[in-house]
Amino acid sequence: MVIQKTARAGATLMLLASIFVFTTPAAARVHRVSPWQTLSFPVDPDADPQGYDRANARDVAIDGASLIVVFEYIAKREVVLYRRGATDQWNRVGVLASAARTSGTPQPVPTVVMRNGIAVFVIDATPQVWELANGSWTRSPVTATNIPGGFAISGQRILAGTRDCASGSDAVILEKNAGGTWVITGQINGAAGQCTSDTVDVELNYDHALIRTKTDIVRAYRRNGANVIWTAAGSFALPADGSDYDGPVTLQLATAVTPGSSVFRRNGSAWTPSGSVKPLDYALGAGTAASVLYRDGVLITQESDWNPEARAEPQFYAYVESSPGRFAHVATLGSSLGGGRIDLSHRWAVSATSSDFGSPLLAVWRLPDPIAAPEAIPDNFQSGDLSGFQLSGGLYSISGSGSSNLFLRQRSTAGLSSAVLTDSQWPGYQRLRVDITPTVFGSGDTWVGAAVRYVDANNFYYVSLRHSNLLQLRKRVGGVDTVLDEVAMAATPGARVTLSITVDGTQLSATAGNAQLEGEDDSLEQGRAALLTQRARADFDNLYAAPTSSYLAYLRLFGDENEYGRDFTTVGGHWEQQYHEGQMMYLMSQTDTSGTALALNGVPMKDQEITGNIYLDEYAATSTTVAWFGLVARYVDPQNYYFLSVRSSGQVQIRKRVNGISTVLAAASFTSPPGERHRYQLSVVGNELHAFVDGRRVASTTDDDIAEGIWGMTTHRTAATWSSLGAVQP
Repeated sequence: MVIQKTARAGATLMLLASIFVFTTPAAARVHRVSPWQTLSFPVDPDADPQGYDRANARDVAIDGASLIVVFEYIAKREVVLYRRGATDQWNRVGVLASAARTSGTPQPVPTVVMRNGIAVFVIDATPQVWELANGSWTRSPVTATNIPGGFAISGQRILAGTRDCASGSDAVILEKNAGGTWVITGQINGAAGQCTSDTVDVELNYDHALIRTKTDIVRAYRRNGANVIWTAAGSFALPADGSDYDGPVTLQLATAVTPGSSVFRRNGSAWTPSGSVKPLDYALGAGTAASVLYRDGVLITQESDWNPEARAEPQFYAYVESSPGRFAHVATLGSSLGGGRIDLSHRWAVSATSSDFGSPLLAVWRLPDPIAAPEAIPDNFQSGDLSGFQLSGGLYSISGSGSSNLFLRQRSTAGLSSAVLTDSQWPGYQRLRVDITPTVFGSGDTWVGAAVRYVDANNFYYVSLRHSNLLQLRKRVGGVDTVLDEVAMAATPGARVTLSITVDGTQLSATAGNAQLEGEDDSLEQGRAALLTQRARADFDNLYAAPTSSYLAYLRLFGDENEYGRDFTTVGGHWEQQYHEGQMMYLMSQTDTSGTALALNGVPMKDQEITGNIYLDEYAATSTTVAWFGLVARYVDPQNYYFLSVRSSGQVQIRKRVNGISTVLAAASFTSPPGERHRYQLSVVGNELHAFVDGRRVASTTDDDIAEGIWGMTTHRTAATWSSLGAVQP
């Protein structure tokens, strides 16, 4: 018996032409960045000697090696300066300013902004401007008053929100005169259309300013020569998702990004929608930014608690503008602090948040350099090309039969041999996975293995499967080997094993089958990935070297009652969650056996591994047409995508559809009886495609026709049920 339940996946049927006009490029490889440092709550010892008067962090700003936080205690506010030391550790320097809090007296929202050696903040009725000179911050005089807050800095100008009832001004531009005083040199009128004591959401980029009104209209202005009044330069309305969040719109050059992740481009005084910013895990529910910040070529968005079941972290996402108005997701900033204000200065980002007693308050991240990671390197050696390796020692050649079963063979048992990946000099993080088949072990403690941070024959980290039947994680520094971790494992000539090794900062890990090894070391800071043998012969295949960790783009257990993530777009078929008595849970089913059905999700990406636990319900009865079900990768449109199909003809196939023509790329014999669940995976990395059934690789091939796309589920004249679906950037 099947009881139907309305499904999120089938909730939205849309015309394909309108859905798959992608508004963002394929996501780049995504760094996962942990805090470089966390700084604890300061305590006001005068207020409570037991330390219970903890501060709330109301705002934070960073500029170069300086960081300013506005703290709020029960009875006062403080502006505290931190500096970055020679070892890149941030330390509290002292209090720049303080102000008493008076009960019942309205006070402005405490705010701070820093840029280009200038800091402006407000903690009481009077704004303060400080400047960095000769390594010290000193206060500068300001003539402007009645500024409740809302600041932006660009070049040597400050844009300050005013809401001045007398003059009708909504914002003023401050510049320093010859006498060193900050004076009003520009004025913006008629932007907000009302007079209040609230802060004003403002943004400034060179000669262009944005003012967000309380009616969620963003008005643009530009400097008009020496005229005091800046000229109106168009406007645009925040989309509905952006109007749910307070805060300014962010601007660099001609690109503006709103809370809610919408993008607008300026052409003269016209502002044109340019899609939205979508992270790699968009399908999981991320991508509706509560706040946005675009500085130094990097866009950072703060995501609200969109999916605590799937991932409580990270709270912040980083992007680069890969083409005008188009953003690629390049990093996530993880923190246990939760959401808070964030600021960015070149390679450093900082977030401040309020928390309970004893919890960390500030998180500081050092961003990767470059922040956009290079591509991963897959190589199954089918090209027969070894130009990407530096070969040393050994006797290397491409071996195998035919054009689809090639591998790298090392045929010498004389000493250490290495095949070093030339283009894998990646800072910070390296991961190498490879299939190794030892063929001959020489005398003594011989081994086969894989290395990261390989500098030369005397300096590298490596995992080795040794003739002594040990799997070891080791370091070799200055020619001296040290075992970091080990476990017993049989080393059998002719038996293939998949080895992986990862280094992330000072943390090392390695795996082989179910064995896991861990270690920590700071001896080597750089180097390349490499394949190694020591007085042993071996065959290497299916290499994958990555400069970032794998990233979860989607994971759904359809039997979980806590539904989350974005709806699938369905094309054909009848997709819905149904209660299956055999499994005693709701699962995702496609029940129409009349044609082809697709359920699609995600954002375009290049490397992807799509995994589904799938039951065959029934193939349509037919004598002329093969029925099938499976997984989709790099979907561009109905005429162009890769797919894995489990077929009524007794095969599992890797296929491509290009310009509407379906072609078999690889196949293997396989039969799935109705009601039997199997775990299927379609891996597409670079130009390599692999099909797995229950964790076993059953078919592999190469193809270059489709570079990127989204992913999903599919059937043809078949009813099938998914208990889970996952998408990973490997």
